[in-house]
Order: sequence, then structure tokens, then C-alpha cells
Amino acid sequence: MAWHKPICIIVAAIAVATLAGLSLAVWIPWCKMGETGCSLGVAEWAYWIAAIGTICTLAGTIWIATRESARRKEMEISMASISAAHMHVTLIHVHSVITGVESALRELKVVSQKLTGPVEAGVTNFHSLGMRLKAIPTFDIQDLLPLAPLPGKCAAKIAIGQGFISACIKILTEREVEGMTPDEVKIFIEDNLNLIVQADKSIQEARLIVFKYTEPAMKS
Repeated sequence: MAWHKPICIIVAAIAVATLAGLSLAVWIPWCKMGETGCSLGVAEWAYWIAAIGTICTLAGTIWIATRESARRKEMEISMASISAAHMHVTLIHVHSVITGVESALRELKVVSQKLTGPVEAGVTNFHSLGMRLKAIPTFDIQDLLPLAPLPGKCAAKIAIGQGFISACIKILTEREVEGMTPDEVKIFIEDNLNLIVQADKSIQEARLIVFKYTEPAMKS
């Protein structure tokens, strides 16, 4: 529930209770019980009092429920902020490794443009780049779940980024480059660059969300 929804519900409940009270004020045939011309007996007065009490009880129940929901949401955000603080430094490291691998791939792309024949063994170091990515710390589902209350789909962005990294690791470490033609090497590098750029985009977006919730603690 967004932060403004409980407030909207409370305002709506107050409005309903106010309108109901005004309606009752207009329609209740106000007179003193037992006076001449008063048609209300004990039972009728009990009915009106019960109706007013029911409306007040409903308004109070809605207020309590929305207040409890807001309190629970605040607690979830607090727990998420603690988890975010724990991950912040790691995400900075992940970004650093990813950008390093991206830079190396772009350098290899330049080198590959000078190839005139099939790639010879030992000419490229794609496998070592894959191993650099493989050394990156990862977060499992239990690590990411506490981040779910944070806005911007922070947990999902980290999971997506890790998925791109895993795909890149698999290609870099398992596919043999030796013997590829220059065109095949170009496609190979482009595929990995696309994966690594998408990974960095997701990780960076998540890191900025995490930083927003850890910055106050870092300044204190």
C-alpha cells in the first residue's frame, strides 16, 4: 500500500461519518421523549442511538486498521533499509567489476577488428573475464526478499542483473573462441557486451535505490 492510501482511507471514512451524521441530524425528528406531539418512544430513540453508534464504530475500525497498516509498512521499510545497508558496499563492488569487464571487452573488440584469420589459441582472454565475473558475490532469494518493500522493484532489478551476469559467465567460460573467424568473434563480443551492459544497468538502478535508503545512516 502506497504511503498516501491510508491517509485517503481515513479522510474518506471521516467524510462518510460526517455526511451520515449530518443526514441523521436532518432526518431525526428531534423532540423530547414524552412531550406533546413527540412520536418517538423509547424503542425509536434506541434505534437512532444505535445507528449513530454503528457509524462511529465503523469509522473507528477503519482508522485503527489503516493506522496498523501504516505502522506495519513503516516496519517493513525499516527492515528493508537495514538489508539495503548490508548490500550497498557489495553492489558498489559488483558495479566496479562489471565496468572493468565491459572495458576489457571493448578493448578486445578493437583488437578483433584487426584479425585477418581464425583466432589462434592464447590470443584472447575471454575465459579470464568470465572468471572475474564468477568471483562476484551473489545474493540468493533469502537475501533479496527483505528488499521487496522498497520502491522501484529494487530486489527484482538485482535478480535480473545477476541473471545477465550468469549468462555472460556461461558464454565466456564455456564457449571456445579459438578457431572462430573475425566475424564470429565480433558477434561473440557483441553478445557479451549486450549482456554486461544490461547487467550493469539493472545493478546500477538497484544500487541507487539502496543508496537512497542507506544515505541517512551514512551521514549520521
